[in-house]
Amino acid sequence: MDTDGPPTLDIDGVLANFVAGVLDTARRMGVPGEKLLPHWTHWDSWSPIDDTAFEMVWTSIENDPSWWLGLEPYEDAYVEGPVNAYVTSRPIGSPVSKHWLQKHGFPPAPVHTVGPGNSKKEALRACGASLFVDDRPKNARAAGELPDADGVVLARPWNRGARGELPYVETLSELS
Repeated sequence: MDTDGPPTLDIDGVLANFVAGVLDTARRMGVPGEKLLPHWTHWDSWSPIDDTAFEMVWTSIENDPSWWLGLEPYEDAYVEGPVNAYVTSRPIGSPVSKHWLQKHGFPPAPVHTVGPGNSKKEALRACGASLFVDDRPKNARAAGELPDADGVVLARPWNRGARGELPYVETLSELS
């Protein structure tokens, strides 16, 4: 793995517990319990609630800065040392993400927002990423396709299938 520079990090699923936020919001919106997982750690696919319920929740949160600012960081989201950049698919603007990062004491670095469903590859190239950490294997794979970068998958319940397929770390502290 090329670790010549500081890591570039995804935000949701790596630092911010997006899944817990979605589940909490769904419960507050009255989504029936049988459509929800009991806890974020039970999420073993790419949707913690059924599609109809997720669409309802997504519509209410996607452009709500207070929702994104209210997400809690993962307990294991400790970053030691500098960060090259943060690259995220959030639908909300980079200033909101930057504020969230500052609020939770993460190292200062540029925030690149590509938006939902868009590739992070060009943003990674533009920020000179040498090591990119994401919870989605496809994003780590895209980073590894760049000439001078490696992609690493951070262990989460929904990406267990990536073990052995891509570089994989259990915690961010393994990067130190």
